[in-house]
Amino acid sequence: MQVDLPLDAGVVLLDIGFAGDNPNHGYVLGTRQTLLETLDGGKTWEKRTIEAARDEGFNYRFNSISFSGSEGWIIGKPAILLHTADGGKNWERIPLSNKLPGTPLLITALGNGAAEMTTDQGAIYVTDNTAYTWTAAVQETVDATLNRTVSS
Repeated sequence: MQVDLPLDAGVVLLDIGFAGDNPNHGYVLGTRQTLLETLDGGKTWEKRTIEAARDEGFNYRFNSISFSGSEGWIIGKPAILLHTADGGKNWERIPLSNKLPGTPLLITALGNGAAEMTTDQGAIYVTDNTAYTWTAAVQETVDATLNRTVSS
């Protein structure tokens, strides 16, 4: 079955995620701050806007979305991290350090405020307190290892 999506020309879709507590409730996201929501398992989709991402004049590329139950996370570029505890009814923006090596690329919701995030330079971070703090899961990024190896 083909589904028509309300997309602007040139938008590239990058990820899809469904709320773990409701398999009919999901989101598709992509370039140009695109976020579409379905409540019927993907038969129909509606455009959505996240107020927390509507500042600074940026046009974010939403890279990754992940849910564990009704808790969800979105990451994008330029670096942005969004969190919901209610299946996406309300999203909050969580600041990311500008010292983060690379741009957030993938997020995985682990539940109860826990998530794992990777960057485009191979860094992996985990949080268990709704992103209040992050802990590195690897000693150094892939890029740092390659640069050190090439320069030696």
